[in-house]
Amino acid sequence: MPDGDTPADRTFRIRLANRLTELRLAIDLGEIRTRAAFKAALERDGTFTADDPRVMQACSDAGLTPWLSGPGVR
Repeated sequence: MPDGDTPADRTFRIRLANRLTELRLAIDLGEIRTRAAFKAALERDGTFTADDPRVMQACSDAGLTPWLSGPGVR
């Protein structure tokens, strides 16, 4: 098994992808309007943190980087 491809890593990536999909839907529906609300929803259960490089990369890949940087309304 290659480095970084353990079952725990795959589970993390799948859960993160699901969370980002959920957040994207909440943004599209207008339920999330601020970066603070985005971060709170992302980190709500303590599984993910906005400063984790894996989370930052996944947000970048999903086009959600603006929701991670800076204060205020997007």
